[in-house]
Amino acid sequence: MHMTRASCAAIIVLLAGTATSLSQTWPSRPISVVSVFSAGNATDTVARIVLEQVSKDIGQPFVLENRPGGGGTVGVAAVAKAEPDGYTMLLHASTFSSQIVMHKNLPYDSLNDFTPIVPFGIQPLVLVVGTSKGFKTAADLITAAKAAPGSLNFASAGVGATSHLAGLRFIRAAGKLTSSTFRSAGQARHLPR
Repeated sequence: MHMTRASCAAIIVLLAGTATSLSQTWPSRPISVVSVFSAGNATDTVARIVLEQVSKDIGQPFVLENRPGGGGTVGVAAVAKAEPDGYTMLLHASTFSSQIVMHKNLPYDSLNDFTPIVPFGIQPLVLVVGTSKGFKTAADLITAAKAAPGSLNFASAGVGATSHLAGLRFIRAAGKLTSSTFRSAGQARHLPR
């Protein structure tokens, strides 16, 4: 855990050097971290643990605010509107960079409105299906999708989200699937089984 705390402290130092309006006493108040992920998911849980430790090291709390939706665009738009004073950070996935091609009119400029700091972590994607479908392997799912195009759905956390892009890629192998998007991946449990 000590190495994680040291790495996160380095993130804070890098951020301090990138914001021109920061004073020598940064941080002098709580720091807001807007997460594009829903509360309680894996990214949220890890972020809370890490940020709690970094808070102890720098003497100021991090306030994590979950703003899921739109494949991350809801949270990103909120950060883009924030004062560029080093007290608002964004926690996003690798799809931050793909939003520019997935959405025609974003309420922010991905290239100029943000300063990247450091990768926060790596998280794998997992393909899961309801047990009632009877699929035992990905090959079973692909066979069923090809046999009845459009009869199966896949859930994602919104257009352009990692889960959405992975689903689109899977469709190339499986044939036609219907996309059902949600504000967060955790809401996918509401997809008919």
